[in-house]
Amino acid sequence: MLGGSWIIRSRENKSVFLYPDLSTALVGDFSSSGSLESEAEVAEVVGISSQGGIITPVLRSLGSRIPVPEPSSSETFLNQPFVKDPFESLHVEVKQSLIPGAGEGLFTTRRIRAGQLISFFAGVKVEVSGELSEESDYTISLENGVMLDIPPSLRSTYCGTLGHKACHSFQPSARYSYADHPRFGRIRSISALHDMEPGEEVTTDYRYSLRKAPDWYRDCLLRYLVEHRELSRMEAEAYINDIANTKENQHSTIEDKIDHISSAVDKTKLIT
Repeated sequence: MLGGSWIIRSRENKSVFLYPDLSTALVGDFSSSGSLESEAEVAEVVGISSQGGIITPVLRSLGSRIPVPEPSSSETFLNQPFVKDPFESLHVEVKQSLIPGAGEGLFTTRRIRAGQLISFFAGVKVEVSGELSEESDYTISLENGVMLDIPPSLRSTYCGTLGHKACHSFQPSARYSYADHPRFGRIRSISALHDMEPGEEVTTDYRYSLRKAPDWYRDCLLRYLVEHRELSRMEAEAYINDIANTKENQHSTIEDKIDHISSAVDKTKLIT
């Protein structure tokens, strides 16, 4: 399944949804795509066994259950906003970010390998026509013009998934990807860019368009260019404004933009 999870069919008419850590599991009824269709029991893998030559996990119940999802992922999001994901509960926690002024951030609680899924990002599905009027820390693109959005009324309390708590950085420790989730279906996820130790903050590159980016994002880019790319403040401001006023590819990474800036600055220095 997308994201690294597995569905294991059982002879007892119950299936197992195995999360990417191959340790956390849900036992219940699942569709072929991995969507939960009944109440599920939370379990952990404590071993493996062989049944008829087929290797299956040996599970131990953790004594908690996940309720039956609503008919649609958006309804599940809105009506079950405080049902925590058992995988995330083991791997991440929310606490004050180490980034000044950023508010809450997302932190690992276990050792994470490069490429490993860390967290999920669910939301209400919203169809978008044309460009968004503004960028939001709580909105992320899904596919085919559909966005996942966390409504303002739930932004301070929602904990069904925790990917929205990852703060922005131009030197991120993780990246956005996609995953199939048992309660929300196809959503976004966050995976580690490098090995991470317990207690390390999970950061991602929000990849905002500079033409619509909020002031804090442009200020963050300015500091990054000055402190890590050795541009003067005047050079950084000039080229940020230049890029913001052009119709650049909205899907280009900030590294593409930074390389453009650095190249242009190097040429300017050669001329002078």
